Amino acid sequence: DDPFELFISSTSIQYCYYRETQRILGNTFGMLVLQDFEAVTPNVLARTIETVEGGGIVVMLLKSMVSLQQLYTMSMDAHARFRTESHTEVQPRFNERFILSLASCRACLVLDDELNVLPISSHIHAIRPVAREGSANSEAGSGDLTTGNAHGAGLVRDSPELMELKASLRETQPIGTIVQRVLSVDQAKALLTFVEAAADKNLRCTVALTAGRGRGKSAAIGLSLAAAIAYGYANIFVTAPSPE
Repeated sequence: DDPFELFISSTSIQYCYYRETQRILGNTFGMLVLQDFEAVTPNVLARTIETVEGGGIVVMLLKSMVSLQQLYTMSMDAHARFRTESHTEVQPRFNERFILSLASCRACLVLDDELNVLPISSHIHAIRPVAREGSANSEAGSGDLTTGNAHGAGLVRDSPELMELKASLRETQPIGTIVQRVLSVDQAKALLTFVEAAADKNLRCTVALTAGRGRGKSAAIGLSLAAAIAYGYANIFVTAPSPE
């Protein structure tokens, strides 16, 4: 059997036109593959990358080119709307800034069709394996990317502020047990605000939480619901703008 056909048949893949990317908002995927770079707009790029989970991969497929500098002057589909009879040339500033941002991104890897690492991402050669905390080959203080947190969910140690907050609440229940599950100071503060509102029980308190995608909003709400149950709440309603 063809390995590629076997991969396609055994993998859950969702195909989507750029003009239909609105419908994938709110979903989470492990990998994103963007084809037809000329048709990409900043909005499409931001909208689709936001759906990739932490630790996921974003792949951009480009046509054959001699130099990445060709991307600086590439004519994008979106440029057509800005051309007039008096202004026939459009300066593709987004292309240049986007490529320069990739050059400074430590997690970016640029390969040719033979999987050779191109000079723009030569920093990738300096990447070292990351050891989980408590593993046999774990080294304290070995670079910027070091060990995982206690639950193995990330690659960054808890900050001193977060560790101090967890220690101060350890004897206070039920929040003391629940707060041990948070992964950031902001998430902990959000959880404490929700729990304070639940503990008040006056039913006239509204708490709004906003943050970028993947920052742990849903996890913070889930943890706060656990605290609400501990405080004796029997009816908890979860709503959304649409079933999706």
